[in-house]
Amino acid sequence: MGVNSVIQSLYFAQTYYANYWMTATKDFAIEADKAKYDQNNYTMQALGETINTLTILVQHIPTAIVWMLTMTGVDEIIWFWIKWCGWMQYITALRMWSVHLIKLIGFWHDSVTDVNSYSGLQKTYAVSKDHSVGKGVVMK
Repeated sequence: MGVNSVIQSLYFAQTYYANYWMTATKDFAIEADKAKYDQNNYTMQALGETINTLTILVQHIPTAIVWMLTMTGVDEIIWFWIKWCGWMQYITALRMWSVHLIKLIGFWHDSVTDVNSYSGLQKTYAVSKDHSVGKGVVMK
């Protein structure tokens, strides 16, 4: 669980950095109404990804740190780490159910024009960040 937490922490910290911290809102049409929309939460798919990324960071960064502290041999730290790993299973289950429910709703709710709207006859006007299920997948 410790090595997994280190890997998850590094991967999702990089994901957070690339997708949520280093994005320029000015590149998207929703900039005009920043108070209402965010380019990472504009679609249900993107909202699910945001919740997933932030929850994993909150779960695995403390787990990795406490796992490294168990090398001190302090019984209380070891006990806490074991208990925390048990609690994380419930947090993971809750995260998976909620994110999958949001993405399932997004399957019917989101549309292609939530990300790219029309500029003339082509859908090239970026409204939000591309958070599609996969490359080449066409949303309804």
